Amino acid sequence: MEQAGVQLIAQGIAAYLSDLKSATSATNTFVDATEKGSHRVSGAGQVMIGALRDVGRMATQAFAEAARATAAFIGDSIGLAGDFEAGMLQFQSVAGRDVDASGLEKFHDLFLTLGKELPVSTKDVQMAAIEMVKGGIDPATIAAGGLRQNIQFAAAAMGGDLVKAAEISSKIMGGWAGVNATAAEKADFLTHATDLLAKAANASSTDVEGLSLGIFNSQGIARTAGVTFDDLTTTLAALAPRFESSSVAGNSLKNMIARLQPTTDPAAQAMASLGLYTEDTGSAFYDAAGNFVGFETAAQLLQDSLKGLTKEQQAATLQQIFGNDAMGAAAGLAELGAAGYQHMTEALLNANGVSEAAALKQQGFNTALDNAKGSVEAMQISIGEKLLPVLTDLLNNTIAPA
Repeated sequence: MEQAGVQLIAQGIAAYLSDLKSATSATNTFVDATEKGSHRVSGAGQVMIGALRDVGRMATQAFAEAARATAAFIGDSIGLAGDFEAGMLQFQSVAGRDVDASGLEKFHDLFLTLGKELPVSTKDVQMAAIEMVKGGIDPATIAAGGLRQNIQFAAAAMGGDLVKAAEISSKIMGGWAGVNATAAEKADFLTHATDLLAKAANASSTDVEGLSLGIFNSQGIARTAGVTFDDLTTTLAALAPRFESSSVAGNSLKNMIARLQPTTDPAAQAMASLGLYTEDTGSAFYDAAGNFVGFETAAQLLQDSLKGLTKEQQAATLQQIFGNDAMGAAAGLAELGAAGYQHMTEALLNANGVSEAAALKQQGFNTALDNAKGSVEAMQISIGEKLLPVLTDLLNNTIAPA
């Protein structure tokens, strides 16, 4: 189809040249015959002759403008195709052996498709894919829907910052995706995780970048303790108003998780005084099978155990159990209780996720214009790619040696 398009452009120019030449010749012949045939041409005839000459000049000028526009279009197409080719080679260089020649062709088509369908340039699409690979997301997951989701995530919650969105997606995937998960399962998790991040930012006094920093600070120990991604994200969203930043909240929560099982005698004694620890059953924050009970239950345990104590006694007890760095998160959870945790859970359910937010932000004239530009750009790249091999050969084998 693209080759046919190039041929049609060339054939159209040639045909127009031929027609213009014939028309100009006929006009000149008519005018010369009129002037030589009679010197008694009326005033109206003189006007007609002048008009015909003006038509010829206008046609020539119109053709010149069309030729310049066509040349500019072809030149731009070659430039865009060259940039796109360079982007594909860069993507292949970072993807390594995971992408062979046939695989690269699939990504070639994917990048052009997303450039057409989404309000981003093909260069931005390639940049997002490159950053995702560099962050550790495998090409199969990118092709399985991860790239499209990351671009939508950037539009919905990151102000269009594709690089930052790719960085966050990569770290979330590295911290939570199963090692043996399939590409489709990883892509599904990425969709769910970025959707939850967008909802949490909309429902709480934080933003995606700040919330993600809190998650990064605590996700290692959280996952080791058996905390789920949803539980950690919901908890940090609920604690955000109580801390200077979500990053600080993540650090406090990380230290609290490490002390849910007491590591010193004073901590064990303080937990025992609240009914949260016995020598036979251990910490009340873990069930009989040794699994973490979840932050909703933990919040209610803390709230119930601190009832009847003064604020001074509560602070002293929490400091004894969790230490200075972690007692802020523990106090925040105690204040929330199960009801506060459930309130944040409901707020997340009602908030707009990536797809809804992206759809709302991508309405209107500007997005329609960006989509149109993307479609034209993809077409120009397709046309330019047909010319690149010829021009490359000319440069390498003719111009450069000369």
